[in-house]
Amino acid sequence: MCLSWFSGKLNGIRYYAHAGGGVDYYCEIRLNQEKGTGSVIFFKRTGMTDERYFDKIDIFYFQ
Repeated sequence: MCLSWFSGKLNGIRYYAHAGGGVDYYCEIRLNQEKGTGSVIFFKRTGMTDERYFDKIDIFYFQ
């Protein structure tokens, strides 16, 4: 196993993220280095695509 980070942009602001999970859970962390903030999201499911949820939450913090 390895710890790798992925980058993306929301409203032109770069963030770094890492996702993981196991049996019956999924989580992701997203860090905004410019603002000095971070977000964490947890689901009690496997195999979810959570980017839409994260974008809806982070749009308020990335402004």
